[in-house]
Amino acid sequence: MSDSKDCYSLHNLLHNNTQAKEYYMGLPDYVQGMLRQRTYEIHTEEELKKYSEVLLNSY
Repeated sequence: MSDSKDCYSLHNLLHNNTQAKEYYMGLPDYVQGMLRQRTYEIHTEEELKKYSEVLLNSY
């Protein structure tokens, strides 16, 4: 079941959005790693921030 959003992964977001990349690069390594595991669930800068805030508050 392929969704059109699948082509928009974390990798593409970071490649195309300088602000999102700067935010991501400022996160701790463990958070970056956990976000990479969810790469196909993150399509926007808002989703990136939402996931990272959950991770930062969980550990």
